[in-house]
Amino acid sequence: VNLSDVAAMGGTPTDAVVSVSVPADLDAGYLERVYNGLFACAERFGVIIAGGDTTKSPGPLVLNLTLSGKMLRDQVCYRSGARPGDRIYVSGSLGDSGAGLVLTGEEVSVSDSDRSFLLRRHHRPEPRVALGTALAKSGVVTAMMDVSDGVASDLRHICKQSGVSGVIRKVDVPLSAAYWACCEATRRPDLD
Repeated sequence: VNLSDVAAMGGTPTDAVVSVSVPADLDAGYLERVYNGLFACAERFGVIIAGGDTTKSPGPLVLNLTLSGKMLRDQVCYRSGARPGDRIYVSGSLGDSGAGLVLTGEEVSVSDSDRSFLLRRHHRPEPRVALGTALAKSGVVTAMMDVSDGVASDLRHICKQSGVSGVIRKVDVPLSAAYWACCEATRRPDLD
C-alpha cells in the first residue's frame, strides 16, 4: 500500500522504517514470517529497510511502516494537477479487492481460480511502481492517485483538490471475469 502511494506520485521508493509493538504471547515464528515478507517485498522494489523501533504491547500486534521515495521535483504528479478535459484512466481491473474481501467473510460459490485471483488481489495488492514512474516521466499525466479506497472515492479527492469534476461511464469501468462471477454468486449489483 505504501509503495502504491509513492508510485501514484511518480516516485521511486527508497527507504522504509518499520516499528513494531509486540504482545508477549505472540508466536515468534509468525513475526519472523511477517518480517520475511517485508524484506522480500523491499528487495523486490529496491527498498532499504533502514531501521525502526521494537516495543512491547499489552494488546494486539501493531506494525507501523513509513516509506520514503524520490522523484524529480518537476515530475511529481499531485492530486491537484487535474484540468478540465483530462481523461480518467486506471491501470487494471477495479473491484477485485472488494470482491476478495467479500470472499473472506461469506460462503460464496465461485470457482477455485476466481477465488484465488480475488483473494490475491485483496491480500497482495500489486503496486504499479514502474508504471507510475514512467507516466510521471512522460509529462503527459496531470494527476495520479492510487485507488485503494475505491475509484469513486479517490477520484473525488482528485476532483476536489484540482477544482474540477469528473465523469465515469459505467460501460467503461474495467471489471474482471472473476469479479463478475462473484457479483453473480452473491446476487449483488455489479458496481456496488
